[in-house]
Amino acid sequence: MTPAKRSAAFLLMAIAAAALPAVAQLQLNPLVNVLASPTGPVPADCATGETTAAPRVVIGEPAPDAPAAAPAPPSNDLRSALWRLETAAAGDNYAELKSALAAARAAAAAFPPGGERNAANDAIAIYADVERLWDYANSSATGAFFDASADNGALLAMLNRYPGFGHALADATMEIDGKTVYPTREARQFLAAEGAKKLTWMGAAPPPAREAVVMAPPLVIQPQPITAPAPATPRRPIPKLRPQPTEAAGLKPGLPGAKHTPRVAKPAAKKPVAPKPAPVQKAPAPVPLPMPAPVVAAPPPAPVPAPAPVVEGRQPRDADRHVALPVAPGAAEGVGDDDGGAVRQRGAQPAR
Repeated sequence: MTPAKRSAAFLLMAIAAAALPAVAQLQLNPLVNVLASPTGPVPADCATGETTAAPRVVIGEPAPDAPAAAPAPPSNDLRSALWRLETAAAGDNYAELKSALAAARAAAAAFPPGGERNAANDAIAIYADVERLWDYANSSATGAFFDASADNGALLAMLNRYPGFGHALADATMEIDGKTVYPTREARQFLAAEGAKKLTWMGAAPPPAREAVVMAPPLVIQPQPITAPAPATPRRPIPKLRPQPTEAAGLKPGLPGAKHTPRVAKPAAKKPVAPKPAPVQKAPAPVPLPMPAPVVAAPPPAPVPAPAPVVEGRQPRDADRHVALPVAPGAAEGVGDDDGGAVRQRGAQPAR
């Protein structure tokens, strides 16, 4: 293709592109005639000016819901109400307990539902038992004590729900006519302690009171006046020692040939010596007393053998008379010695 043909083709394409919108508008809206200037007033219901396109609506998709409002965060009113209730239950002000219990119930009702609100209601229930016990003490003539028949037994049944009730009041109970009587004040203090344990378990116990810190006064350094140094005293020059001429040789001092003797220095003055204190005589050491010799127990005497038994014979006319020593064991019967000391038996057999 030659350059001339190429330029003619580009020109035709540009003319066609410029005329295309007008042709399309005539094809789409054949009944609308575009006028150069308005011929009459514009109707009131006809919108004038440029309008924005309507948002695209997808058929079949649900419309988005409006975001739900988030609940307000819990305030610190419930914690403060529980602290006030614990302090009132531990004290002796009945009206303050009533007011603190009503405020705690209102704060728990306004608190968002959840585990913290349920735990707060459990603690408030314990203090409600304190209120019930205090109401009985103020309304009954014998309100200082109660037994199993007080309030138709409901009062003791209420306290028996707590495991440590009997052990805590064991020393304060009394037995009167076979009935166990419980003190009301000690029972109320026991319930107040149970409520404080519940708040501690919840983490809502009041913070411990801080001790006042006593600060030491700041150290103030006073400026000291600057004193001028004292002027130094000039040193006195020490004269040199020179030998002096002697007159023993007959020469005058100062002449040549005269002998000079050195000047003898004066003895230094002795300082007064303080007298030495007299020596303190030490007390003589105590002489230990002689130890007595140990007493040795004398050995027990040797046992003396018993004397030999003496046998009295039957014949006083024998050689050994009628008294003799016993016969040695094993000797034959009827055999005696030459002296006839053997004891004879009646009817002894004669020797064969």
